[in-house]
Amino acid sequence: MIYHRQTVKVSGFTLVELLVVIAIVGVLISLLLPAIQAARESARQAQCKSHLKQISLGVLHHEETRGYFPYGGWGHEWVGIAGRGSQAKQPGGWVYNTLPYLELGDLHALGGSPTDPNAGQRYARRLTTPICLFNCTTRRSCSTWPVSPSQAYLAEPKPAGRIEMAARGDYAINGGASHVFFHPGPVDLEQGDDSATDWPNAQLSTGISHLRFGAQASQVEDGLSHTYLLGEKFLNPDHYADGESLGDNETLYSGYASDLHRFTRLDLVPLQDTSRRLITSRGELRFGSAHPGGCHMAMCDGSVRFTSYDIEDRTHYYLGHRADLGAEPDKSP
Repeated sequence: MIYHRQTVKVSGFTLVELLVVIAIVGVLISLLLPAIQAARESARQAQCKSHLKQISLGVLHHEETRGYFPYGGWGHEWVGIAGRGSQAKQPGGWVYNTLPYLELGDLHALGGSPTDPNAGQRYARRLTTPICLFNCTTRRSCSTWPVSPSQAYLAEPKPAGRIEMAARGDYAINGGASHVFFHPGPVDLEQGDDSATDWPNAQLSTGISHLRFGAQASQVEDGLSHTYLLGEKFLNPDHYADGESLGDNETLYSGYASDLHRFTRLDLVPLQDTSRRLITSRGELRFGSAHPGGCHMAMCDGSVRFTSYDIEDRTHYYLGHRADLGAEPDKSP
């Protein structure tokens, strides 16, 4: 009897083949990852642009209804008070004044009379209510952020309320190409309403909104499509979440402050957040964003444009000045 040996062929990978496959997969992942990240950033940019578009339409609706753009409020120690209109007697800034035109009238009304025993709780509730429309998802989530213990006035804003966390935003209105200053506001309501109070002259502002001032559309002599309305603001990325940045320590509902107003002076071209030059470059006064390449800017006609960080300084200056008419840039602060 003859026996035949049957050979069974076993298929499989050698160690070398397995390593080659792993290397190929690694290369493919490294090639795809930037594309995936770019697609995600593109989606975030589209959402940010949509936010800015909706806010600008609310601001324009305010101007169409009242005949002027939202006033900037009294100063950074104050927040909005319902029932005091939206002009010189209103301590709250442009965001607060725009709320009714963004279908957020209930939030605008929250607070009431400062003398009411329960006013503090209601004001605190408003100041700690984030509005996702005012946040860029490239930068941070829609949330509340700490009030810095180094700035005690922020914890007890005027006229009422006590907070440890605050809602903040990533967009600022055009304060102009010059006349840059900040103001805490009056000591109390009586002083704020007194016509003899020595307020800085915000009528010199060349932008859209300033301390106790909101321009009229007719004053935008350079044309609505050639003048900034509002845009993304630069922030120091080291202080996104701690409330220590000079341009991000107030609440979303505060009065005139660098958190809510930015400027286009010749030395204030937009910056990307990855730049850590806050102190030396006055970053708290600049427009900018967390996006690569540039930031979104809404014009006074409601259109939204992506503006390069490499924009020429004179061009940026003119876009922030509502009535320069091609004149030589004003180099005053």
